[in-house]
Amino acid sequence: MEHSQDAARPDGSLGGMTLSIPTVLNFCPPALKAKVVPEVLGGQKRMVLTEPPTGSDVASIRTVAVKMPDGKH
Repeated sequence: MEHSQDAARPDGSLGGMTLSIPTVLNFCPPALKAKVVPEVLGGQKRMVLTEPPTGSDVASIRTVAVKMPDGKH
């Protein structure tokens, strides 16, 4: 983690990529990965993870997606 923090000092987007991009790579469908990853790594888009009670403490996020009978979340 220290390395990530040190690397993110001159470029804040780098810190976000170490948290957000692995989530996309591990859990998103291929089409979404193909769109999001190049845009974030290329600097055209930024990603943030947050939740009202936890802010940016990703480990404390408790929101879950529940699939409804119609197939939507």
